[in-house]
This record gives sequence, structure tokens and C-alpha cells, in this order.
Amino acid sequence: MTALRPLVQVEGLTKTFLSRGAVGGRVQTTKAVSNVSFAIGRSENLALVGESGSGKTTTGRLLLRLLDATSGMVRFDGTDIAALSRSALRPFRRRMQIVFQDPYSSLNPYLRVGDAVEEGLIIHGIGNAGQRRDRVAELFELVGLRAHQAERFPHEFSGGQRQRIGIARALAVNPEFIVADEPVSALDVSVQAQILNLLEELRRKLGLAMLFIAHDLAVVRYVATHVGVMYLGHIVEMATADRLFEATRHPYTEALLSAAPRLELGHGAERIVLSGDIPSPIDPPSGCPFRTRCRHARTECADAPMTLEAVGPDQVTACIRYREIYS
Repeated sequence: MTALRPLVQVEGLTKTFLSRGAVGGRVQTTKAVSNVSFAIGRSENLALVGESGSGKTTTGRLLLRLLDATSGMVRFDGTDIAALSRSALRPFRRRMQIVFQDPYSSLNPYLRVGDAVEEGLIIHGIGNAGQRRDRVAELFELVGLRAHQAERFPHEFSGGQRQRIGIARALAVNPEFIVADEPVSALDVSVQAQILNLLEELRRKLGLAMLFIAHDLAVVRYVATHVGVMYLGHIVEMATADRLFEATRHPYTEALLSAAPRLELGHGAERIVLSGDIPSPIDPPSGCPFRTRCRHARTECADAPMTLEAVGPDQVTACIRYREIYS
């Protein structure tokens, strides 16, 4: 994805959860993320999109070591952080941060928002009390709020303002990499564009690398440099944003694109409605995980192992029939 050494590099990332079933107490295996690989360069924004349950949030948490991987490698600036001890990992915590999905539950209701933003500075021993106070004021102005609002409590802000506070908190320790976990899905439509524009402006201004998690392809079209499409723990297609929207090469991506609101719908554009629900990761389908809902599925889709194939220099797909479907 980038000619230079990427800031974040993921290879063969897999996360399996073990749970005990309600009937008989049998141990069940849930593979939430399966053999995921990608790279994010400095100042790049990779978007992961897919339905709920596709493994996007789990992938983001694995990158930050909020969850430990079952197997695979997560390399940050050349260091495999998946193998680091807690003490060795601590310096990397400052370099990578997260913006959570829900701006309501992610802030302590009993803590002034300025104190919430300052917490990271205190934990990492950055500055004295006066310097931290100045930094908080600077961050509030940076995200479009007023410095004096730092003295208020979360209930005094709207959802969009709370998400701005969450962004300020993530930026407090000057990270190089941000995971934005569906940062606009809990917001009113009228506010979503403001937060998207703010994140993109900050990414460009501060040179941030970003993993942007979303379930709506329309949301990421104008902010992502690259897009990875996930289904049942697998990446089924990845490309530059321009390439993906112009020439998708996977039926699942095609269905997601058709679901995005567009002015031309009703004038010849096809709306693809997927039948059924996403299968259980406890008992996934053989072969292509999407085949049980794919209108192009054939017998060979159940037999062939799922692998990514290069379509061009900037695009890979897991569909073994893409040549027949999109020729």
C-alpha cells in the first residue's frame, strides 16, 4: 500500500475466542478475525467496512493490543508489538490511540471533560499542571470547541460535541496512529459530516495514520485513502478508495455499494438485497464465507480455500469467479 516502510503492518492476524456452550457445556470456538493482512503508511487512512459481526472492531483492538492476538503479527514502526511485555508496550501506548464509537458511554459522567482529556498527559508524565492545562485548552480549540468548556461535565454537551472531546482526548499525547471505531455511527446525520471533515482535517494537518472503522461505504468514500472490506472475519477485497468505488471485484462489496444512498437510484441503478443473516463464526461456511448469501455462488465456491488474488497493483479480491462476473 505504500512504497516506504509502513507505520503499521499486519500479517496473518487471527483472533479466536473460546466459550462454553449453554447446552452440554461444550467448548465452542469463535474465529472473530481470520488471517488478516494489510499495511498503513504514515498519513494514510485505511477504512475497514462491513456488517456488524464482520470483525472490524476486533481488528482495531488487536492493532492497539487492547486484545491479544491468537496468532499473527502486528508491527508498529518496525516493532512487533504483539510480542511485547506490558512494560515494553507502554511507550507505544502514547503513539497510538482510539476514538470510541459511543460518545455517551466513553466519557465518565462524573469527570469534567477537561480532566478526561488531561488524563493521558498525567498517565504518561507529560508536562506540569500549567502546561497540561494549556495543552487541554489548545486541544479544545483544535477540535472546534472553546477552551472554557473544559470545565463542564459530559451531560452539558451534545453527541457531536462529546465526540469532539473524545477526539481531543485521543490527540492529547500526540499519537502517530489513531483507530477511529465507527466514530459517527451514533451521531445524527446532520452532525456526521462535521465529524468526518474534522477527522480528515486533523489527519492531514497532523500527519496521522488512521484505521477508520465503519459499516457504511458511503461514509468512507471521501476520507479513506484505502478501503478493506471485511466479512465474517476475513478481508474479501482491498483497494485504493478510488479503485474500489469505480471497479469493485467482489459481490459483497458490490452489495454494500448498492445499499449506499445515491441520487441516481431509481434511474437504472440496481439495488442488491442480501438474503439471510451473516453466518455464525462458530460454524462458518466452507470455502468462501460469503457464498451462502451470494447470488453468483457456484459449487466451486464451497470447495476452494479463500485466498486474496491481485487484480491490479492497487486491488486484491477473494472472489474466485471475479473474472466471469465482472468481465
